[in-house]
Amino acid sequence: MRDGVAVLVVGERIRAVGTAAEIAAQAPSGTRTIDLGGATLLPGMIDAHTHILLQGDTTAADYARSS
Repeated sequence: MRDGVAVLVVGERIRAVGTAAEIAAQAPSGTRTIDLGGATLLPGMIDAHTHILLQGDTTAADYARSS
């Protein structure tokens, strides 16, 4: 987690993340600014899990029998 971070969004895409000064230098004039205060920004759900025993030839039924 980082404090004091700004995010530049163009259309529906995140274009840059950095300090407020860095982002202000990249933002086109007239860019709308939204201050989220002390909120936490999570730019999307990230599925970072895996089922290591369900890869290859092992099936869900095989996994259930082994536990």
